[in-house]
Amino acid sequence: MITLPKRSRANVDANINIVPYIDVMLVLLVIFMMTTPIIEQGIEVDLALMDDVDVMELTHIAPVIISMDKHGVLYIGASKIPATPEQVVAEIKVEMELNSNLKLKVLIRPDKGVKLEKYVELLKFIQKNTDIESVGMIGR
Repeated sequence: MITLPKRSRANVDANINIVPYIDVMLVLLVIFMMTTPIIEQGIEVDLALMDDVDVMELTHIAPVIISMDKHGVLYIGASKIPATPEQVVAEIKVEMELNSNLKLKVLIRPDKGVKLEKYVELLKFIQKNTDIESVGMIGR
């Protein structure tokens, strides 16, 4: 009968090679470090909350209310006359000059059919052309 020679097993090292895991971890760290500043960039919005009502009453300044219909047409205050973004900025600047020692609030009341892009464009335009610190949104 033919007998096969027995193979002697060499001592196998059963340790896990962690170098590839460290490489993957460093790549993920770099990705997170690069995407975090991109995520943090945006428009600062101060939403009108119940606590903000007390602040408005103490300052005795009526906020500038800008309405936006479903087509993106702007209206200042209770006016039924359409306004351009430049007119909105001019109104905000006039109110800021009249009330220079108090903080002015701007509240935007968009229609529910307004696309988010139009709302964001208005916020960027106001932020770029004025020194306003507080822009809020009126919702239901």
